[in-house]
Amino acid sequence: MVNFENNYERPVSSEAGQLNVFAIYVQSYGKGIFYIWRVDRTEHYSPALTKGMINIAVNAGKKFEDCFCNSVPEHVLVKRLNDNASAWSGGTNTRFSSNNQCDYILFESQKRKFLALELKTTKHNRLSYWRKDFEDKTKKQTFMIRKCQILGLEAWSKFDNTVCGFVINFSSINNDTFFVYINEFLKYTNSIDKKSINYDDVLNMNPIKIGNHLLRTNYRYNVDNFLKEVC
Repeated sequence: MVNFENNYERPVSSEAGQLNVFAIYVQSYGKGIFYIWRVDRTEHYSPALTKGMINIAVNAGKKFEDCFCNSVPEHVLVKRLNDNASAWSGGTNTRFSSNNQCDYILFESQKRKFLALELKTTKHNRLSYWRKDFEDKTKKQTFMIRKCQILGLEAWSKFDNTVCGFVINFSSINNDTFFVYINEFLKYTNSIDKKSINYDDVLNMNPIKIGNHLLRTNYRYNVDNFLKEVC
């Protein structure tokens, strides 16, 4: 059984006033934001995968998420959205899927910015993605970048003071990590005629590179600089 028990939630500060600002802000930017569940972490999953293979893939994604979350500055509230347990036992699209719009929501308290981030990591230099014309309702399909993520982030990006997009990690290419705005992602993927994107494709999406360095066994990401650039 795959266990996703850790939720990361750090308040902006101990002052109730600031916490209330966040609550009001979230309610005003999307009804029901907190009922949304988490999405797949990394490579897409197939029912044919053995339990051990699933654990390896999930652990790689979880490790990336943990490292990224631990790199978020203290003045930023970060909330990891919960997994939909039912999706892991027989969801509508694939056995190992969920209907979350993103992995994390952040509130940058100094600039009053709301961020919705979907984290992806790949060691194979490719990520499949949903597009309407790729759909084949006669087959069971899986996409690493899912329909609910793409449409959800696109919808949220229409609100003021929001930053929405993908944080993509290429673990086998110097651990290079980029942020891609959802609108840049859509603009690029709607212009190409292939069903997956790679490192070079991401470079064509006007990405923001997120620096990182290895500590002992874990990476530390320069989320502070990233936030300064997008906020």
